[in-house]
Amino acid sequence: MTFVQACVGCGTLWPVSMTPSGPAPAKWCPRCQSALSAPFVEQPARPQQPRQAPQQLAPPPSARPAPPQRRRWNSPAERAYRWVARKPDHASARVLPPPPRVPGPTPRYRQTPTWGLIDNGGAPQQDARPSRRQSWADGTRPAMRAVVALYLVATAAELFRYFLLLRNRHTLISPITLAISDALAWVIGYAAPLAAIVAAVAVSMWLVDGRARLFAMVGRSDPRSARGLALGVLVPGWNLAMPGVFLTEMARAVPGDDPAAGGLTLRVRIWWAAWVLSAAVMVGNWLWRLNDSVQARADGVLFTAFGDLLAAFVAAGVLVLMDRFASVGAAAERRPHRWVAATS
Repeated sequence: MTFVQACVGCGTLWPVSMTPSGPAPAKWCPRCQSALSAPFVEQPARPQQPRQAPQQLAPPPSARPAPPQRRRWNSPAERAYRWVARKPDHASARVLPPPPRVPGPTPRYRQTPTWGLIDNGGAPQQDARPSRRQSWADGTRPAMRAVVALYLVATAAELFRYFLLLRNRHTLISPITLAISDALAWVIGYAAPLAAIVAAVAVSMWLVDGRARLFAMVGRSDPRSARGLALGVLVPGWNLAMPGVFLTEMARAVPGDDPAAGGLTLRVRIWWAAWVLSAAVMVGNWLWRLNDSVQARADGVLFTAFGDLLAAFVAAGVLVLMDRFASVGAAAERRPHRWVAATS
């Protein structure tokens, strides 16, 4: 009695190896790697019957061999394979290879990468080309510093002219010294107002960006348009009242728990009063020059020196307020530090 296994793939019959405990069936076909059926006894080959003569009649139906019966498996374990239902188009479905990976842009650094104990938090890099308004806003501090320096030089020039007037009462002044004094007063007298106009344009741009940042920090939007802010700073006469209003709105929008909020409204009011007083002194200086007497001209020199000094104070006040508003929210945005224990 010989036990064999049939391959469900290629139909090959494979003999089953015998062990002392009984047959040891295999699981996979050595030829096509398909599953093998359960072991069964191989039927001996039937002897081939000789061909009957034409005149011989066919055997009766009772003498014909019975057709082979299909084997029935009692359980899947005996069958050693299982039927899997698939879609009709499973043979045509092909697994497409993944698309080729497109390389990203080459990383670029604005400066040499370094490491340290300060976490930058992965802050996104800003655009390398800022807008025109942002460029004007970034140039506000240098412009205001230039205005402060020019008006201080103008104050010194006017005081030097007044000193020459006092000295000329008893001593003749050298023409060269007088020419230097007049040239310095004339150049600074035109350069300082021009620098102040340029600084006013920069301040209007800073005011637009500063208010937008401050109101966004408290979850609000700026109720005033950029055009209204620029006109309030640049239109003569109107710019005496509106800059103080704009700065007061910013000071009141600062959260009360912010360290920069202390005394901010008072500083704005002091600067506002100095700005209005400076404009009044400038108008008074123009009216004072209508008097052509020698004493009026000498007093006009002191009047001009006082106006220049007050203008320098106003420009310096703008720098103080800008730094104060820039420090709003700095405590919340402070970068964390990583402390490392030093071992000796």
